[in-house]
Amino acid sequence: MPGADQGSTAGKPGGKFEELREMMRSLMQSQTAREQQFARIQEQESIIKEERRLRRQDGRLAKGSTGTNSAAEAAKILAENRRLMREQKEKEEQLRLQREEEKLRKEEEMRLAEEASGENGRGGPSGERARHAAEPAGAPGEEESDPEEEEREASFRLHVPL
Repeated sequence: MPGADQGSTAGKPGGKFEELREMMRSLMQSQTAREQQFARIQEQESIIKEERRLRRQDGRLAKGSTGTNSAAEAAKILAENRRLMREQKEKEEQLRLQREEEKLRKEEEMRLAEEASGENGRGGPSGERARHAAEPAGAPGEEESDPEEEEREASFRLHVPL
């Protein structure tokens, strides 16, 4: 069962990957459903337009006799479809904003976890390189000399032909 082990792996890196995968699956399913709904709405609109065109050809819609109720119904259907599409767009926007907030929150958590592990780890980012980066850079003639560094440079100069 793919969902059964999800709770036990929630704290592990693979668990987060599975959560993201499941989120993507559900988003793809909802997108497919929206596309199908949109296709149905377009089909309804094309049917209504075709009915109007046929009525105009017959002259019934221009005279205002029969078909007036059908046109009113068509207008109601179109208005309802527009309302549904507007609501769908609003829901999609809310979902998009929620996904962005969740992504930012997870990135921040990961960054904080990396910083915490770096501080408690073996040198990591707060090791030798971080100390050198944190040292203020003085003027070119005011550098502190490191005897080991000078020895390495001298050794290097001996081996490099001029």
